[in-house]
Amino acid sequence: PMAFYCNGHNCERAFQAEVKARQMAGVKNGHVFDGGIFDWVEANPKLTKLLDKDADPRSVISASTFKKHLLSPEAFVDQARPADRIIVDIRDTYESDGISLFATRDIRTGFDKAKIREMISAAAQRGQAVFFYDANGNRIKLLQYIIEDAGLKDYYLMEGGLTAYFRMLQRK
Repeated sequence: PMAFYCNGHNCERAFQAEVKARQMAGVKNGHVFDGGIFDWVEANPKLTKLLDKDADPRSVISASTFKKHLLSPEAFVDQARPADRIIVDIRDTYESDGISLFATRDIRTGFDKAKIREMISAAAQRGQAVFFYDANGNRIKLLQYIIEDAGLKDYYLMEGGLTAYFRMLQRK
């Protein structure tokens, strides 16, 4: 049997991966765990790798640590506005549709771990704050493991991603 999981309860990538595995590789006993990676680590730590290391439920980032770096869309835009801030768009190309939150300032990495680590390292050396956003807030919690593992302390994550940002604009 093969289990597929993704970033969270509303992430469809695990379902897409299971279908592809069945159709392209002939996987006959594939299952989707809808709880996402964090619920999976809690339930199956011995079957899980997190950042290429054996997962340990005690290494799961706490809700308070996550929230410490989480900003509402409005606060994110306000705090990321100064020119010395680094803004990183981790959306996949198909999610971006040419829309940029900070035109000409966004660094687009997708979820390429090597690019993200390289950018984090450079920012840490320069002592710059880094602001990350995604499409809907599903990837930022997993991203936080990469950020924490790289040792960056001054970083912020946009709550709800661009979806929440556009909702905020509609309310104004």
